[in-house]
Amino acid sequence: MGRRLPYRAPVPWESPSFPYEPRDIPSVRTVENALLSRVRLGRLRTWERPDRWITGAVYDHRRQLVVELRRSAASAATAR
Repeated sequence: MGRRLPYRAPVPWESPSFPYEPRDIPSVRTVENALLSRVRLGRLRTWERPDRWITGAVYDHRRQLVVELRRSAASAATAR
């Protein structure tokens, strides 16, 4: 027979703290009859942040890019 480990009470769950504060307040925008391009994401081979990349876009019913929904390169780089 194996040795029994002593009983330990379960550890309570806690909310994690995030390393960066959000730059923009999140919001929801509805685009009628929107078309979404394929979303792809991946990791970058770097120790520094940003360490991930993402691509994707939203188009309206006229197939025009919805520019207001794009993130600038600066805010996307610091989002993580």
